[in-house]
Amino acid sequence: MRSPSWRGRADAWAKLLAAVVLAYVIIARIFAFFAEVRDLTLIAIGATLLAYLFYPVVHWLNLRLPLWAALTITYVGALTLTLTGLFYVSAPLMDQVRNLSQHLPQLRQTATAFLTDPNNPYLAHLPPPIRSYLDNLPVAVEGTLQHNIGSITASFTSVLFSAVTLGAVLIAMPVVSIYMLAESSMIKRWFLQRLPARQRGTAAEVLEDVNAVVGGFIRGQLIVAACVAVLVSAALLIIGVPYALLAGALAGIADIIPYIGPFVGAVPAVIAAAIAGGWLKVAVVIGSLIVVNQLEAHLLSPRIIGRTVQLSPLVVIFALLIGGSLYGLTGLIVSVPVAGIVRVFIDHFVVARPVRRTDVKPGLSKEPRVEAAESQRLD
Repeated sequence: MRSPSWRGRADAWAKLLAAVVLAYVIIARIFAFFAEVRDLTLIAIGATLLAYLFYPVVHWLNLRLPLWAALTITYVGALTLTLTGLFYVSAPLMDQVRNLSQHLPQLRQTATAFLTDPNNPYLAHLPPPIRSYLDNLPVAVEGTLQHNIGSITASFTSVLFSAVTLGAVLIAMPVVSIYMLAESSMIKRWFLQRLPARQRGTAAEVLEDVNAVVGGFIRGQLIVAACVAVLVSAALLIIGVPYALLAGALAGIADIIPYIGPFVGAVPAVIAAAIAGGWLKVAVVIGSLIVVNQLEAHLLSPRIIGRTVQLSPLVVIFALLIGGSLYGLTGLIVSVPVAGIVRVFIDHFVVARPVRRTDVKPGLSKEPRVEAAESQRLD
């Protein structure tokens, strides 16, 4: 006869499994709904990003000024800076995109000659299947680039001349974000009023921690990505690599994706260096990218992002893999803050009981095994 304790554990596991399945179904339905109202979802996501991005500035100004004045100064200043940046950066950037599109056949010929050269000491000893793949690679890359550049140009033109899309991007997102900031306290109060009095303290703490995680991650990633774009562009300009602004912009955009982004963003710069100056320039560019990556990892990210998300590298990697597998690029971008939000809920609602070091017998330890064992014995 099974004991009541076994029956209770089985019932608890069944409830947990049912809760997980229900949560998955609800989340899938929510994402399906968002996919149906894609334009509204785009506006909501963009407005949320802007609200989190500008919140610290609005909060600082609101300590000294009325809320309407803080919002006006923040958004007018942001609009002025954006227009100034577009005036000085967008024209050279679009020139480099058009130049790249025009010179793709010439670049393909250079890359093909380099890869098919029988006297190439770097590629001569590769297996025939790999050599065959490399021989066909320039043609495939050229076709992909031409298709993507054409799509980007067509999309840019359609957005430019579409009043609805232009209005959604340039008007709806900032307007909605202004209302989000203006009514944030009222929304929070409305939510807390729907909870029992004994639960409001915990709910307020959870909301504060979630805001800290999401806001810190969004602001930090955008600022770090902008710094990386500027540093990479400056380094490539100094080295004399063509399409430096374009490669730097791509490196900054890719850097938004944690861990994976820096490697993806380095590819355009390395390809441009290989085409322009051979292996010596490639080595210099790789060295420069390593320096930028180290500055980001040890100086920019710790100071700007800090420990707001508070996730281990292993958890971040698995979050990226799961998010990318389920929702592609969007999943890669949102997976880390979502994992941070899950961590907040676990910290608040799952009781952490103390564990002595003597109760844990790991197979590996940070310090030498003998010292670790001695430290556990003393504890």
